[in-house]
Amino acid sequence: MGSYWGKTRIPVISHADRASYAFSRRMARPVVLSSDQQEILEARARARSAPARSVERARIVLLAAAGLQDQQIAATLKITPEKAARWRNRLQYA
Repeated sequence: MGSYWGKTRIPVISHADRASYAFSRRMARPVVLSSDQQEILEARARARSAPARSVERARIVLLAAAGLQDQQIAATLKITPEKAARWRNRLQYA
């Protein structure tokens, strides 16, 4: 990459390249909850007397079930993407 007045130029990426890049990225597995599980997790996420870890885990799983990816969950809850992925995977194999 060359520079222009001391600034790095950003390459222009076509729409087709962006689409192929999006498909080549790894996507997290979808989370499917039963209505009972959904109710329990929503109650836990709202609980004021529950331990903070439990509330955070419930929020992670609810956001994953809503279709958010680990990066989005991490940004929303101010946690690491690895933590979001860990709880998504634990639910998958439970």
